[in-house]
Amino acid sequence: MNGTARPRPAPAPLAPRIELLLGAGAPGTPGDRIEVQAVLGPGERTHGVLRFDATASELRGLVGRLHSRQAADHEVVRLGSVLFDALFRDTLGAAYREARGQARAHKLPLRLVLTSASVEMAALPWEFLYDPSLRHFLALTPDVHLSRNLPSLRPLNALPAALPLRVLVAVAGPVTYQGHRLFGLDVTAERALIDTALAPLVDAGYLEAHSVTLDGPASLPEAVRRTQPHIFHYIGHSAVLRDTPLLFGGPTGGEAVPLSGAQLAAGLSLAPELQLVLLNSCWSGTAGVQRSMFGLAPAIAEAGVPAVVGWQTGISDRSAPWLAGSLYAELARGAAVDEALTIARLALYANPKVERLAWGLAVGYLRGDRTQIVAPPEKTWRLLVIDDEPERANLLQSRLSSRGLEVVWAAGGMAGLAEVHRARPDVIVLDLKMPGMDGFEVLRRLKANPVTADLPVVVLSSLGADYETALSAYIGGAKYVIPYNGRLDQLEHVLRANLDVPLR
Repeated sequence: MNGTARPRPAPAPLAPRIELLLGAGAPGTPGDRIEVQAVLGPGERTHGVLRFDATASELRGLVGRLHSRQAADHEVVRLGSVLFDALFRDTLGAAYREARGQARAHKLPLRLVLTSASVEMAALPWEFLYDPSLRHFLALTPDVHLSRNLPSLRPLNALPAALPLRVLVAVAGPVTYQGHRLFGLDVTAERALIDTALAPLVDAGYLEAHSVTLDGPASLPEAVRRTQPHIFHYIGHSAVLRDTPLLFGGPTGGEAVPLSGAQLAAGLSLAPELQLVLLNSCWSGTAGVQRSMFGLAPAIAEAGVPAVVGWQTGISDRSAPWLAGSLYAELARGAAVDEALTIARLALYANPKVERLAWGLAVGYLRGDRTQIVAPPEKTWRLLVIDDEPERANLLQSRLSSRGLEVVWAAGGMAGLAEVHRARPDVIVLDLKMPGMDGFEVLRRLKANPVTADLPVVVLSSLGADYETALSAYIGGAKYVIPYNGRLDQLEHVLRANLDVPLR
């Protein structure tokens, strides 16, 4: 599969989208007018004004407790409600409700994108928006894909045209910076977690993994030039020092080498097909304090990378790998980055082993309407027919091959068991009445072996019309029992509707 060009499928319909352009201002200050412009579609715009039902001091207190992970559940809901009510009132609220209704009517998600014109607006934790009328957080709502955008005129990087996608995992483990000891981070353990998450995707040919240790200023551009990654994944330290978000390279156990967002973006610019950057480090998603392009993730996104994911505040090395693993799994299924981020947030929320509020501290900067990196290769389902009758096997092979399946035939029970381990089928179609080893014994051996126990087996046999025989097959582990009458309509229905096998 390596280097195989694959035609892109016809693009799916674009989901309804609202982009909210937030003007400059001090949130929570009485009388301060913060303009909001909502872009609903080509030529469709509406305007509003942010009005916070909280004082500046209350808002700062809630945000501070959230960032320190000390906020109680009711405080998180209060903060999310204040943000939601400030944003979606009057004409903007009507536009939001109409867009959600349209999205649901077409069974599509609503893409909600926030673009901030000031650091004050960008610093607010919009990922915790809470709809009081529906009593849920938008970032944890499967039919809402919440992300951020950036005001930038730079073009987006080119899309990759071939699989596998190249992933560059960069690791840095310095322990000191200017005489100060950095907090403990087990980069080796975190790298092992990421390797585990990537392994099935590498085995399937979807990803090709490379690694580099960022032990000096030249190591990043050299590795990027050599590997030309589509995905860049950083594991290490970052912090905000003297109002500047910095990422730390440096030798393991040695002194940190700081990199600003601009320096990081410059090194990554050597990969013109770079599509996604994951910064598994503290404060990597913050906008900065002087201007919105001053942070790490925003600077990379502004430079042309379509999707960048970081963290708004400090985060533990329990939460970051979990988010990354969920993201990779969803991207491999063909999900767009904003959809994958929603599902990863839900996975974080449901995981008691990660920080309680980690799901909302992950921030995604996504530019452009389409955020699917590349469509994965279409899966060819393999069906194994175990049957001693060539005529029926030929009928199955002819009919199901024309419906897009790969059909393998084994003439009898013993041959079938051997073929299971060689062909690794997705589904088995099994006859019961066979000389030597019959279908019941094949079922027993399949279910006794942990490697094959979960393989779905559909019994297709003239004996299936007998109730007692069918019951015995079900007890033996058959998923479905279909009486064979010379037609395959019922088998096709079971494969498509019950086993989710895509038939053309």
